[in-house]
Amino acid sequence: MLHTKPSHRSTFRGGKIIALVALMLIGLLGMVAITADGGLMLDQRRRVQAAADAAALAAAEDLYKNYPTRQGVDTPTGTASAVAFSTAAAMGYPAAEVTVNIPPKNGDHVGAAGYAEVIITHPQSRTFSSLFGSSTMPIKARAVARGRWTSAKDGIILLNLTASESLKANGGGTIYVNGADIIVNSNDPSSVGSDGTGSTIQVTNGSFDLSGGVKSNTTLLGPIVQQPNPTPDPLAYIPEPTLPGTALTAKGVQPTNGSAAPYLLALGLDAKSVNGKVYILDPGRYDNLPNFSNGDVVILKQASAGNNGIYYLNGSGFTSTGATIVQDPTGGTSGGLMFYNDPLGKTSAGISMTGGIVKISPPTSGIYYGISMFQERSANVALSITGQGGTQVSGTFYVAGGPIQITGSSATTLDVIGSQYISDTLQSGGNGNYAVNWQVDTTARIRQLNLVE
Repeated sequence: MLHTKPSHRSTFRGGKIIALVALMLIGLLGMVAITADGGLMLDQRRRVQAAADAAALAAAEDLYKNYPTRQGVDTPTGTASAVAFSTAAAMGYPAAEVTVNIPPKNGDHVGAAGYAEVIITHPQSRTFSSLFGSSTMPIKARAVARGRWTSAKDGIILLNLTASESLKANGGGTIYVNGADIIVNSNDPSSVGSDGTGSTIQVTNGSFDLSGGVKSNTTLLGPIVQQPNPTPDPLAYIPEPTLPGTALTAKGVQPTNGSAAPYLLALGLDAKSVNGKVYILDPGRYDNLPNFSNGDVVILKQASAGNNGIYYLNGSGFTSTGATIVQDPTGGTSGGLMFYNDPLGKTSAGISMTGGIVKISPPTSGIYYGISMFQERSANVALSITGQGGTQVSGTFYVAGGPIQITGSSATTLDVIGSQYISDTLQSGGNGNYAVNWQVDTTARIRQLNLVE
């Protein structure tokens, strides 16, 4: 009788499989835990980032709204920080998880006014992965938004989309644009041109951004960039001033009148040397103005005298031929000034200054910061200035519906006629030279309200 040796192979194999399955189950559970918690973390990461973005934008909106008075700083009230915290809280993230830095302390805009940084660090609880530990998993998101008014670095912006010679430079003089670009929206093949033997337009530290072409008799000195899309009106958001209820009267006095003495003294003029009248004007509404002529002295009080320094020309226009036109030189008023011209349909009611000494600077605060000339947007009458060596006008000339006409009459003394032109078209003439000197502190503000990091 044969005896066989009992086999233990099946029993041994069964123990190995059980151990292997147990190990595999641990791995599978780990993968499930990682997958489940990973998905939850990704979802929560999106939520945290959305909350950081919303809180930063809310703070930036507050900075923007209060920019005229606070210049992008969140003091002394801290309202921008408060709205950032409340926005985050409304989205489920309490103050303990939120850090607000105004100005930012990290990234590309450290210390910059008008910027808000929000960092949210949320402790995410574990679900399946709690098998491997009980600590929370931090989820962090950061956002930076800006809310400020700043100056567009453009010396000339011409809004007309189709005009031939939208930028037209006549005569033998040279137009100098310093520190900014020239933008011509017209797509016409001769969007920039001139008559006769041609003229020169020179850009320093800027470029010509053109949608159309240039006539062969026009010389452009500076880089030329073809822009595929027109530039929209950067000041379209600014409301037009409200018409004051009461009209003021412009009354001239003799130079020997006592009221004129401090102004003439500040200008270094003797009463006997003044051949016309002295006009001392307050900001406000003017329905009628005289035509100022050679020998007249026109004193324009500044913003601190009232009406935010706005001279509201209500169908009166402003015409000067050879007069001295200066803002208050005594220091008795300050803050700059702005002409707002509403022609009321009159073709003769434009702003025209020819020769003389003209010294004007724009408002230094408020929504009209940096704008020295503002014409009602639908009006197509021209704003015309002719320099004769004594013109020193800074600020933005804003004539969205009409042309600006500038003439330089001196070939030796460079007139500075504005810091920026924004108009439908621009016509330049004369054999003299003049400069458009772009400066960040003397040009109109554009809106910036967006996420940047």
